Amino acid sequence: MVKCPFVSGQFSAWHMKTLFMEGTTQIIITSPAKAKFSVFICNRTHLNTCDPVQIHALVYVGGSDHVTLNLSREICGPNICVQSLRVDVTYSFPVQICDIPCILEDTLPIEDSSLQMLIVGTVVMVLAIIFTLVGYIILKVWHQKKLQKKTFLKSKVKHFWK
Repeated sequence: MVKCPFVSGQFSAWHMKTLFMEGTTQIIITSPAKAKFSVFICNRTHLNTCDPVQIHALVYVGGSDHVTLNLSREICGPNICVQSLRVDVTYSFPVQICDIPCILEDTLPIEDSSLQMLIVGTVVMVLAIIFTLVGYIILKVWHQKKLQKKTFLKSKVKHFWK
């Protein structure tokens, strides 16, 4: 007996999508059944051809679950694709997500730039305090040596007059 997988109206396929948030690109793979996927970073050479550049991950997805992969900021561009393929079955059709937008370093959220300003201000203040303390110690030592020298000269002068 042969069963058609589409007869119930729900086809148990897996899906891959991208999510862009807070300076990172995330790849989300969902599957209603337990499955094993290979995820590649590849360079699109033709319309449907993608030459693998590196293996990003080999992931396992549990039934009715998802796996999230974070991509590096360097993985972006008009011909860069993320390709996923189910490897625990004999035949699987690869899914590609291409034209991943580049996230610029300069476009930091306001909170990040405020945090950076706070850190820089704190470092400058700590350095100013350290330099002030070092200067105070140097001046104190110099002043004490000067007093010792004066006292030494006074005792010599007193000794000389006696």
